[in-house]
Amino acid sequence: MVPGISSLNLYPFNGAKTSSVSCPTRGWCGAGGVYQDVHGKQQVFVVVGGPEGSGRARQLPGLSALNFGDADLMALSCASPGYCSAGGSYQDASLSTRAFVADEVHGSWLPAHTLIESPSGFAQQVTAESCTKAGSCTAVGMSANDLPFVADEANGIWGAAVSAPGFAALGTLGSLITLSCASPGDCSAGGYAGNSTIPENPQAFVVNETAGTWQTAEDVPGIATLNAQNWASVTSISCGAPGDCSAAGYYTDAQGYQQVFIASDGGGVWSTGKELPGTAALNGGGGATIASISCRGAASCTVAGSAMVHQGTGSYYGTEPVVADEIAGAWHGAHVVPGALGLPQSVPSSISCSSPGTCTVVGSYTFEGKFGEPFFVDEVHGIWQREVAIPGMRPFEHTSGATELLAVSCVARSTCLAGGWVSVTYGARWQAMLISETPPPPAPQITKLAPSSGRSRGGTSVVVYGLHLESAMGVRFGSRAATHVVIINPDSLRVTTPPGSGTVLVKVTTSGGTSAATPRARFTYK
Repeated sequence: MVPGISSLNLYPFNGAKTSSVSCPTRGWCGAGGVYQDVHGKQQVFVVVGGPEGSGRARQLPGLSALNFGDADLMALSCASPGYCSAGGSYQDASLSTRAFVADEVHGSWLPAHTLIESPSGFAQQVTAESCTKAGSCTAVGMSANDLPFVADEANGIWGAAVSAPGFAALGTLGSLITLSCASPGDCSAGGYAGNSTIPENPQAFVVNETAGTWQTAEDVPGIATLNAQNWASVTSISCGAPGDCSAAGYYTDAQGYQQVFIASDGGGVWSTGKELPGTAALNGGGGATIASISCRGAASCTVAGSAMVHQGTGSYYGTEPVVADEIAGAWHGAHVVPGALGLPQSVPSSISCSSPGTCTVVGSYTFEGKFGEPFFVDEVHGIWQREVAIPGMRPFEHTSGATELLAVSCVARSTCLAGGWVSVTYGARWQAMLISETPPPPAPQITKLAPSSGRSRGGTSVVVYGLHLESAMGVRFGSRAATHVVIINPDSLRVTTPPGSGTVLVKVTTSGGTSAATPRARFTYK
C-alpha cells in the first residue's frame, strides 16, 4: 500500500486508488490518487517527497475546503524532482463540477485552486496535464459548457482556460482527453468532437500548440472515412520531440467493430489516420482499444492496447494485450505480447518508454469481468519479453481479493513505478498501492586472482577481485566448488581452493548471474 493512505482512507466502502504516477528522473517519482474520507467524500491525495514514490500520502492542500462532494485526480505530471502539477475536478457547494490545478514547488504542494475559464465561468474538469520544466505546465479538459479547453502555466502562474481554437467548426460539444508537451509551448492534444443534436456521434480531433500559440483544432485526417459508424476519439498522444507527435485512438468500422488507429504529426501537419497495422486481423471479436502511446525520440513510438483475439477452435474471443512499435517513422505490425495467449483475459492500462525499444506495459488479468492479478511486460532492445504476473499478488481465482494497475512511469530499463489499487476481499474497501520495478542485478565480473596459482591438493587461500560480487552464492574452480567463501566487500571475495590439476576457469555465481570466462579468471594448479 501507499504509506500513510490508511490514515486517510477511512470510509468502510469504496476506497483509495493511485491513478497517476510520474518519474522525471531515476530515483524520484511523484504519485497521486483518490481516497474516501470518514464522511464518504472522495478526496485527492498526493505522495510527498521520497525516491520512487516512497514518500507518504497526504491530502492535497486546499482541496477539501473547495470540495463539498467528490473530487477526482485526473492527471499528475512532474518536470523535475519536487516540481509537479496535478489537476482534476471537485464539486462545489451547489454540487456543480469544477476543475482544479495544484503545483508542487521545492517539494511542497501549494493549495489547489479553481481553474477559471475565460471570458467568464469555470472549467469543469482537467483531464490531462504535461509539465516540461518547473513552473511551465499545460492542462486540457472539458468546460462547463461541454466544450474542450486548453490552459497554460508560465513561470508558476496559471492562465485562464480558453476554448480550443476553431472547435466550433468541428462540433457543438466535446472534450480533450489526452495531452503531451515536448517543450514549453509546444504541445499536442486530442479528444472527441460531437454534435449536441446527435450526442452519439463523436469524431476524433487534435489541436497543436506551437511556440506558445494554440493552432486551429482539426479532425484527424482520414478518420471520417474509417469511422463508418460515427464513433471515434483520440485517447492517447505522445510527443517525442517538438513538432513530432503521434496520436492513437479508436473508430467504429462498417461492421460495427471497434478498431484502433494511429496518426503522426510532423512539423505541425497531421498525417492521414490509418488502422494500426495488424490490429484488424487480430481483432476478430471487434473490441480493440488503445491503452496509451509512448514516444521517445523523433518517429520512435510504441503503443499498447488490446484486441478481441480468437482462441481455440470454437467461437470464443478473449481480450489480449497487443503492442506495436514505430521504428524510423514506420509502424510495424501489432502482435499479442509473448506468453499472453491461453492465460486469463489480460487488459493493459498504461505504457511507458524510457528510450526507443525500451518500454514497460502494465495491466491486470480479469476473471469473470473482475480485476484479478496485475501483470507487466518489458520490451528490451526492441524485443518484447514474456508477460509476467507481478510477484506477491494472488490471482482472483485463488482469493476473494482483486487488484488493478492504472498507470506506470519509467526512467530506464526495468526502472519503473506503477500505481493502482488492491482489496483483500472483492467489493470491500480498496487501498491505493505503488509497485516498483527494479532492474536485475548486474552480472559479476572477475578482474584478478591473487594468487593465480596454488597447490594441486587444494587449500590455497585466494582473493577474487572484480565487480558486483556482494551477493556471491558460490565460486567454482573448474567443475569443483571452492570452500570458505567470505565476502570482503562488493569487489572482492576470499575463498579456499578445492583440489585440482592444470589450468581451470574460476567462476562466481551471484543473483545477477555467473561471471564470464576471461584470461584474468584462470587459476593454475601446480
